[in-house]
Amino acid sequence: MLKRFGGQRPNIVTLLATFACKEGLNNERYYLLFPWADSDLLGFWQKLEKPKRDHQNLCWISNQCYGIIDAIAYIHEPGITNDKNEPLYGRHGDIKPENVLWFCRDQKEILVLSDLGLAAEHRDATRSNIPGLSVPVTPNYRPPECDIDGPEGFINRSFDIWTLGCLFMEFIVWILRGWEGRQRFKIERCSTNIDVAGKDIYYEVMRSPDEEDKIVFKIKDVVEEASRKRIKSSRE
Repeated sequence: MLKRFGGQRPNIVTLLATFACKEGLNNERYYLLFPWADSDLLGFWQKLEKPKRDHQNLCWISNQCYGIIDAIAYIHEPGITNDKNEPLYGRHGDIKPENVLWFCRDQKEILVLSDLGLAAEHRDATRSNIPGLSVPVTPNYRPPECDIDGPEGFINRSFDIWTLGCLFMEFIVWILRGWEGRQRFKIERCSTNIDVAGKDIYYEVMRSPDEEDKIVFKIKDVVEEASRKRIKSSRE
């Protein structure tokens, strides 16, 4: 996946080299070499506790978010085929702040999507048929389908879109409220549901008010409230 996607977009991490070191007579340890990042996105947010909301900074953030979207779009539809000339489609599988790297070189900053360890390619017939059990999920960013059918369920590329939305939501909260506001938003999302207690996911798992034997998934009130405040702040 790193050979396939790495370096194809400015906002996708580039694999510089691979090498192996011998350990004993019959064993080898394998290594991947990447450019050294100054921080990940989580560390970047923490470093700039109160981000500037001037035109220049907001334009930079918008361009970086667009770059990440472009990177995901390329991974999803790289425009390549297999040996049977069937189009291949990809997914990332673990979008989160820790997997977005911040580079600062010669006073130029860029955010780069990394950790393609869960990325995979699928042909058209199987692109929406990925076993949920095979996808380790970052708990706070996991989409509802991970709870609907459990480990035996299936997910598709919309998995990445949900997690990307969660990432951007936290990005916006950080812009408006700073690092402390982002941390508070994380705490406020912590669920009291017995199945996901203590997890700061973005939705509630609850019984349907109309059918007791039916389970429904609802975006948490604190998330909707933060979204409304975001719209109000942007208008102001």
